[in-house]
Amino acid sequence: PARGRNVPVLLGVFTLSVCLINVGLLATQFEPQYMRLTQPPVEEALPLLKEEEELSEEHGPVPPPPPPLLRIGMPVADVVHVCIATDLIEVDGVFVVVNSTLFHAAEGTTFFFHLIAPAELHVRLVGLQTIFPRANFGIFAMAANGVDFKIRSRLQALRVGPGAGRSAGTGRDAAGTHPMAEPALFRWAVAHLPTLFPKLRRLVWLHTDTLVQADLLALWQLPMDGKPLAAVSDCTLAVESYVNVSLISSFTAQNEVPRGCSFDMGVLMFDLVQWNTLDISSRVEYWIRLYSRMPPLMGQLYEDALDPRIPFNLALHDAYLPLDRRWNLFSLNRRAYSHHELQIWSEAWNKSSVADPFRGSLQPVRALEEPGEGRILHFSGSSEPWESNEQRVTPRASSQCMANGVLARCEELWQSYAGYPQKEVVDGGWRSRQQVAHR
Repeated sequence: PARGRNVPVLLGVFTLSVCLINVGLLATQFEPQYMRLTQPPVEEALPLLKEEEELSEEHGPVPPPPPPLLRIGMPVADVVHVCIATDLIEVDGVFVVVNSTLFHAAEGTTFFFHLIAPAELHVRLVGLQTIFPRANFGIFAMAANGVDFKIRSRLQALRVGPGAGRSAGTGRDAAGTHPMAEPALFRWAVAHLPTLFPKLRRLVWLHTDTLVQADLLALWQLPMDGKPLAAVSDCTLAVESYVNVSLISSFTAQNEVPRGCSFDMGVLMFDLVQWNTLDISSRVEYWIRLYSRMPPLMGQLYEDALDPRIPFNLALHDAYLPLDRRWNLFSLNRRAYSHHELQIWSEAWNKSSVADPFRGSLQPVRALEEPGEGRILHFSGSSEPWESNEQRVTPRASSQCMANGVLARCEELWQSYAGYPQKEVVDGGWRSRQQVAHR
């Protein structure tokens, strides 16, 4: 009789086991695709199965093997996606970035340019598709998923300064009626690219003051080894030089305080899947909120709160892939080096066996590397390369760039890609110039 009473219990345990096994099988069958792309990195690519050419008499043609799983950090296609954000009325910078990119692109490479700009600039940017028919363009605002409102609210809190707390994050001006107009608004789009482009895996971010002098496909195909971001290190500007190290040390372990080289934001390559998996956007938001909610008596957490470079470096310190410095030769709109900067650059030139024709002089700022397999000139500094000499705040010595073994003014290299067609493309849009755009 006791054995008979145990029969229902055993049947219940058996039924529960079968259900759990079925649930596990279903979970495996409907596993999201992004999970298959974010497995831990491996040292070598997974071997491909060889196709069977012989036919089986009993079962017919042998089906082709399944596609190999992608290694983490590898691009999914040869379509190079480039993102450029601008709110400047003058669109010369966007034109030069596109023109120089396509001019140096290998035959057969497809480019898709994602342009983030305010609505009033869309009519001017749409003409790029006519000028450069071999490329694809998408022009976007930042209204997707509340990105525009989120950035405005964060910038308002940063402008109020330490102690702003939650009250500053309303996204409205002092009158409380209209969204505040922020010149730095589109600079912060870089922190929300996964939200703006949820279907992309990899994306190259370029500032409008860059000049591409190599095939971007070489950069695009670099393995990122599981890192969410790839950038060029800037050892002339250490992280501890613009953050309050003592304040961070008060709530963080000493070995976790960011120190050492920062990275420049002019040229970035994102693995958007890894970015989402590691939730990097929340890390950037953490440092922004921490700055705003820090009690004023404790001081500022970092300088220049409206610059996204600082929270980016704090969130991604030691978590990004360092690129070869040729992919971002920055500071080309500077008058001169500081002694510390010149020492850093001289060490880099000596390491690459590049001779300095100016023999250690602080002037001019110079890019001595030939284009080779990769080079992007970044005209960061006090002015932009498309401003006339009269518009610059202070006169400056022109930076020098090596081109085919000869030094030339870097500004002249930029201007050689700034030629427009000789007819108007859009009424009130492109200006006529004598030069013809590179094709």
